[in-house]
Amino acid sequence: MGKALVVDDDEKNRKLMEDLLAIKKIEVISFEKGEDAVKNASNELLFCVIDIRLPDIPGFEVARRIKEKYPALPCIAYTASAFEDRVKSIKETGVFDEYVLKPIDINAFFSIVDKYCK
Repeated sequence: MGKALVVDDDEKNRKLMEDLLAIKKIEVISFEKGEDAVKNASNELLFCVIDIRLPDIPGFEVARRIKEKYPALPCIAYTASAFEDRVKSIKETGVFDEYVLKPIDINAFFSIVDKYCK
């Protein structure tokens, strides 16, 4: 169906994303560090899933740099922070098109994925 980029410093989370997206027949290129994600982003991707807390640069910055180069490429925040102020800041940045909370609600995630696979 296509390719998605996933960046998360937790290997288990990357593997979970790979497994979930495989169900949708989406190939995943995954990275542990934000810099690697920025370097490998392209218009050929369906979307990017970006952890907010990364070891090298914040997920907000990863999304901003990707959007700077590829404004139409959807970026999905992936965060464990369900605090209202954090979710509000994700929405207000304008660099994320969607967000998904950890632990992941699979049905909600698939609804987002389906939106970008049409």
